[in-house]
Amino acid sequence: MGLPTSFGKFLEYVADKAAEFDTSVRKHINTELIEKESLWNGWFAPTKNSEFSVNAGKSIDLWVSQYSAQTFEQQQTLQRHYVNILEEETVNLEQLRSLTQYGIPQKIRAPIWQLSIGYLPLRKSERKATLNKRRKKYWDLVEQLYPKAEAEQSDPLLMQIAVDVLRTFPTGLEKLFERQPVKNMLTRILYIYSVKHQRTNYWQGLNELPIPFIANFFSFYVGCTLEQLNQISLVSVEQILKSGTIEADVYGCLIRFVNSLQRSGDYVIEKYGTISPGALLDRLFLLSKMVNTELHENLQEKNVEYVHFAFRWMVCMLIREIPISTVVRLWDNYLSEGESMLSFHLYTTCSFLQTFTEDIIKLPSFDQTLVFVQNLPTDNWNELHAEYLIKRAYQIKIVDAAYRKSAAGLATVFVVALVAAMTLVAYQRCLEAPHSPRSA
Repeated sequence: MGLPTSFGKFLEYVADKAAEFDTSVRKHINTELIEKESLWNGWFAPTKNSEFSVNAGKSIDLWVSQYSAQTFEQQQTLQRHYVNILEEETVNLEQLRSLTQYGIPQKIRAPIWQLSIGYLPLRKSERKATLNKRRKKYWDLVEQLYPKAEAEQSDPLLMQIAVDVLRTFPTGLEKLFERQPVKNMLTRILYIYSVKHQRTNYWQGLNELPIPFIANFFSFYVGCTLEQLNQISLVSVEQILKSGTIEADVYGCLIRFVNSLQRSGDYVIEKYGTISPGALLDRLFLLSKMVNTELHENLQEKNVEYVHFAFRWMVCMLIREIPISTVVRLWDNYLSEGESMLSFHLYTTCSFLQTFTEDIIKLPSFDQTLVFVQNLPTDNWNELHAEYLIKRAYQIKIVDAAYRKSAAGLATVFVVALVAAMTLVAYQRCLEAPHSPRSA
């Protein structure tokens, strides 16, 4: 079809072009998924009718059971690659982030997170002095800003934080976070951060964001697994935290982590605590509709709005929804994404929702569905479940990128067609207008 010759033809032209773009995009997505199939062990293979499908395939439990046998050899290979990168005088951040998307061995996860987020300098020669300076700066802030014992009960910010800290029990690390020294540490970190970086504004859910850093750094400095952290005695916890190293490092990483979330303006909590869920939840709404129309329409029919369950997923970065070992593995990939971390979290939450498609569709009512999506059955999840979410998230990233590209192309076609139609109409009016007599 050529360019339109009237506004009626213009609308028909745009509709035809939109259909062409949709078909083209779906073929492109299908091709990319096929190319990724061998890398991802064939999961979520495209359907036979050339339509992409990121919600069809193995259940998460089946996938995890079949994936388990591959992990030991993979971890050994990864560790050798990491050691080679870390031995360089200056770490190549691009290479490091490229590797971290495949997971990080727990023994070296803490320094790699610190490098990835920009807390630990890339140059070896600068690390000791920089860390000492940053740790001292944090404890100077504690001395200057943290309320003295006699003023604690009259500080509304501290009281608000204390309420949230009391109910902070991440799945898999409940016993560690019952320890009073850990609660005290978390309270100080949140208070200093809120005063220094958020103009004394604190939001519910901020208490969750330091948890992965606390777990990771504790595990690294003690030399144990995440699962073993619950077995550390109160006396040992006090001794471990006495130097203040873990606390200062968690604070430094929290600053950079939240900054990266808020930088684009799309995070559900803007700078200084303003709640703004629209942009991110709208993107989740559209993504879910693209990758799994059946589930999306089922939620709409039951009047279950995404804000009812996904707002917490966005604020807390899924920490409230899954065990800490799963969260930590997810965050390997989050930190590898750099400036795109928030977008990858969006793909992961979409992946998370799609995982429970069959369960959600079977539920007949609004109440039953809402209770289920707000308390999804993940207590027994581990790092391998994170692998499943990550690989599905990368597929959703392909879908999102393809549709964004097609939208830009369609917008160009729309503008060109509109200009052509307007020019033609103006020309026709000019021809139809009565001519005035020429002046003598």
